[in-house]
Amino acid sequence: MERKILVSLVSDQTIPNVELIKEFELVDEYIFIYTDKTIKQLSWIITATKIDESNYKTIQVDPFDVSNIESKLNDFKFEDAEYIVNITGGTKLMILVVQEYFKNLGAKIYYITGHKKNYVKVFPVLGKRDFILKSKLSLDEYLTAYGFTYKKSTTYKTLEMAEKI
Repeated sequence: MERKILVSLVSDQTIPNVELIKEFELVDEYIFIYTDKTIKQLSWIITATKIDESNYKTIQVDPFDVSNIESKLNDFKFEDAEYIVNITGGTKLMILVVQEYFKNLGAKIYYITGHKKNYVKVFPVLGKRDFILKSKLSLDEYLTAYGFTYKKSTTYKTLEMAEKI
């Protein structure tokens, strides 16, 4: 059976990455394409999704340099696998270069619309193209995806108190 690899472009908005990671939970490996300015967001995504360190790889690119992005992708050792690509994050230039690169690998490329929990398959154009996210983020996943940490606690001491509140 062919391995599945989910490729995500990392940007300031981390929720689309976490949402598609949850949507395609039966993935063998993850590849994150990030910039020097989004390394913090990358760590939040990994923490929120609880991806094991041995289960992901990263590619750091210059978000405004086509040659750099192409060079980094060409130098990376992509294996023979089924690729699922989330182009919701990154800069416009990153999106264009990554989309073109992975089209040539026969990847399925998705974009999360941010509207009514929809996401769209932008490539290939055959078959079903519009989808609705099946899973929802927990409060913990949402806050962690934005770098927040919190301590779980209760504001009540007894069941009677809780019911009163």
